[in-house]
Amino acid sequence: MGILLRRHGVPELDIPALQSASMPALKFVTLTMPDEPLYGGEILNTGLYSLEVIWTPGHSPGHICLYEPQNQLLFAGDHVLPQITPNVSYHVQSGDNPLGDYLYALQKLQNLPVTKVLPAHEHVFADLPGRIKEIFRHHDNRKEEMRRLIQEKPSGAYEISSQTTWDIPGLTWEQFSSQLRRGAATETIAHLEYMRREGTVTRIDEDGLFLYRAV
Repeated sequence: MGILLRRHGVPELDIPALQSASMPALKFVTLTMPDEPLYGGEILNTGLYSLEVIWTPGHSPGHICLYEPQNQLLFAGDHVLPQITPNVSYHVQSGDNPLGDYLYALQKLQNLPVTKVLPAHEHVFADLPGRIKEIFRHHDNRKEEMRRLIQEKPSGAYEISSQTTWDIPGLTWEQFSSQLRRGAATETIAHLEYMRREGTVTRIDEDGLFLYRAV
């Protein structure tokens, strides 16, 4: 993580705090091997429900949703939330294009017959296609904002993240905690890498420092 942050423009003095920002959560983490790996498409029978496994990477590489067709229920986890959007970050375990993975996985869900979405946060809601459209619009707006920031000159992801609009009321960038700054920076990298694969952004390697510029 320290190498990744350094390559994307985090100042040397800030790297230790950002690198270790997730360490307080370590006491809640236990490495557990799965009893049975899932790949998507499996049916889990509970006796009451038959749940279809839908692999939806993005927020995490192994994220899944569960779809119950008889009652048209979607157990959405962190993939689709009614008001906020999940953190989709580029990091050492995310794969090369986590935002691309996330948006593609959203497309898997948008035409499902669903009457009720049960997410992991906030509240139960009904309009899955409408919410998915809002999420696509949010990411399109975020990409366009970042593209404008690098229209004139190439910049590192950390500098771009410090100039991006974040939905955290009452806090300026200078007031962000180390964890918030790291989350913003890694989300920014995820957007820039997705845009690079779209061909709207190019990445320049200047002696190990990655700079992005709009094409």
